[in-house]
Amino acid sequence: MLIDRKAEIGIVLLACNFPAFILPILWVNSLPFPRFLPATVLNRIMVLRIVLIISGLIIYLAGREEFLSRTRNRRIVPSLSLFLGAFFLVFGSYASLASYGLIGYYHHKVAVIGIPYSDIFVREFPGLFWFILWTISGIILTIDSWNILKALDKKAHL
Repeated sequence: MLIDRKAEIGIVLLACNFPAFILPILWVNSLPFPRFLPATVLNRIMVLRIVLIISGLIIYLAGREEFLSRTRNRRIVPSLSLFLGAFFLVFGSYASLASYGLIGYYHHKVAVIGIPYSDIFVREFPGLFWFILWTISGIILTIDSWNILKALDKKAHL
């Protein structure tokens, strides 16, 4: 039963990435005194996020054909996944550009501040990688949903 629903499980795992992005920020801001988490804790959280999005992408891609054939006659499921994919695409591309800019900013400030560039790169690269994966998943979901909706419109005009 669940083996036939691999794509839906993958979409749910991809959708769980946004709360995985927001909840640690809310938790850190609710603490009374420490405002910053150590880099090791942030990297562990980011590795869990990366594992979550990679597993969601793999499971979605494994069950994509059944999902596309099952949703050929329904309009609501591709519409929702189109909205989710567009959200991932816009937010992921914006956040990856911002993260890339942050890495570049720190790279130019290394001589002034005196922080080793490797520390900043290790701290910021997992976030950049996660946002790039988020953009890729948004592209895949958007293209698949757009193709389904286009096929439904062609059927409606016939």
